[in-house]
Amino acid sequence: MASTVDEIDLAVHHGHLSVIPIGDAAEELCGHEVRSRYVERFWLPVLGPSTVVLMRHLAELFDRAPSGTVINLTETARALGLGERPGKNAPLRRTIARAVDFGAAQLGDQRLFVRRYLPPLSPRQVARLPEALRIAHSGPFGAMAVVEGGSRLGCSRVEVSPPERALVG
Repeated sequence: MASTVDEIDLAVHHGHLSVIPIGDAAEELCGHEVRSRYVERFWLPVLGPSTVVLMRHLAELFDRAPSGTVINLTETARALGLGERPGKNAPLRRTIARAVDFGAAQLGDQRLFVRRYLPPLSPRQVARLPEALRIAHSGPFGAMAVVEGGSRLGCSRVEVSPPERALVG
């Protein structure tokens, strides 16, 4: 079975990658925009700083190109402070792979489909946060994300769960 990095290599064309925003009304209602304080505070330790910065960078690109765009991987890596090192272990490729592995993006049809909204953290993800963030997530700030029964603003967990990879492609 191919690794995520191998799949990324298949999607890259001469150092360029097509990126397409994905999302729907339920995601926008129930999720957290990737540039939100919630993502910065609670998703950061899950995704890592380079993946959060990549997601924010792509959200800005999608503001200007709502149907998607093509990114130059070298320029994008440099813009994010990830350097220009090529190859399967290049920091940008690992960053993209992490976004895919955690459901923030999907690979399909030789394109990268990227979420503009992330769901509230799962109970398992919250349990893995540092203690201070676990406490903060259970407090008023986290309550904005998940209220009784795993719902926020009437949203169920099912509505905000990451899509199956097979849905794209």
